[in-house]
Amino acid sequence: MDAVRAVWPERLPLTMRLGSDDFHPDGVQFDDAVWAVGELKRHGLDLADLSLGMNTDDLREPPFSQAAFMVERGSRVRRECGIPVAVSWNLGTPAIADRVIREELVDLVFLGRPALANPHWPVWAARELAQDDPFSLLPQDWSWWLHNRPGSENSHGWPAPAASR
Repeated sequence: MDAVRAVWPERLPLTMRLGSDDFHPDGVQFDDAVWAVGELKRHGLDLADLSLGMNTDDLREPPFSQAAFMVERGSRVRRECGIPVAVSWNLGTPAIADRVIREELVDLVFLGRPALANPHWPVWAARELAQDDPFSLLPQDWSWWLHNRPGSENSHGWPAPAASR
């Protein structure tokens, strides 16, 4: 970390993704990850992206079906290590992603699979969260086309926002 920090421009954040739990008693335990992030911060880490280790096929009670299951872990690292934290894993529902940021549980929500499944996720999320003009979040030429295209109100094929259902 010291060698990277020595050459990495100070104006750019130095981040890393850390496999923080193997869900196996013989693998990486989350307490080990908390310690590691604290040590890395002392050597110049600016943001920790917490993921899973998954270094074994013999996982014990993985929480994969729980929404936002990495948020509690991320909050702990943020609190105990005093470093900005990013998490992913089951944060694809706009209301959940919005809540964890607004409540300052983590600093950054990463979207992997949700963004692959729906490349328009930011606009969809803005609609779900009742943003006045979700298309204004797009580049100007795309936004203009969506606002001025011929066709019915919902001809783009997206469902109506949750508030109007």
